Amino acid sequence: MATEKKRKAAARKDIGISLESLEAKAAESDLKEAYWLVSDGADHRLGIVATAGKDGARTFSVELLVCALEGAAELELSTLEKAVNTAEKLKSRGYSLTQQDDGWITCEKQLPRNDVARECEALMILAATSKARRFVSIKKEASKRGRE
Repeated sequence: MATEKKRKAAARKDIGISLESLEAKAAESDLKEAYWLVSDGADHRLGIVATAGKDGARTFSVELLVCALEGAAELELSTLEKAVNTAEKLKSRGYSLTQQDDGWITCEKQLPRNDVARECEALMILAATSKARRFVSIKKEASKRGRE
């Protein structure tokens, strides 16, 4: 029980980004989009996407990458099962799930500006409290959209 509380406390941290700054970067970008990496670990990659619309409106999305399969290796069913369970939890939270060719699953959800930090904290708790040894090896490059 104490260990569970420690994990939750460790996951509850400031996401370290000014949404105003992210909005400004999106407005200045050629693609009208900016990305901020919130958390990158052995079992997840979590980021915030800000998009500047032509009408001046700003939208925010939270993106979580999870690896179901990567490279040629012996398949560990328990690891795959944990990735599927995480994907099911995200689907129930309203995330769209997209399978990538490299075995990664992209989970995305558009959110009101005021809900972005709270959702990131919830996802970090989900990652911290997972019983999985590892879902993935660390993926250092930007997501499929070529963000940095």
